[in-house]
Amino acid sequence: MFTRKDYMNNICTHEEFYAQFINSSVKSYVEDVIGLNQILKSTDEHLNDIPLVLWDRAHGILDNKTLKSANCCQSFSNTVCTLKTYAKQLRGTK
Repeated sequence: MFTRKDYMNNICTHEEFYAQFINSSVKSYVEDVIGLNQILKSTDEHLNDIPLVLWDRAHGILDNKTLKSANCCQSFSNTVCTLKTYAKQLRGTK
């Protein structure tokens, strides 16, 4: 498990850090609410052309125990980064 300190000290990448929080709820939300079609149609490398409100609605979806293990917490930022990491995996980009 990478910690927040590992991430800040460049021991792991952004993608490696947030990928560890992907769970079945994250996968379902991204696939069912955001949708593969919208992800594939995105022309922005950071998926910023998909409305932020769609990503923000998933706040609270991450597992608190896993977050605490990584010295992290529930936040909109952590949620959005995790969701977008999974979406990028689906799209086949990093």
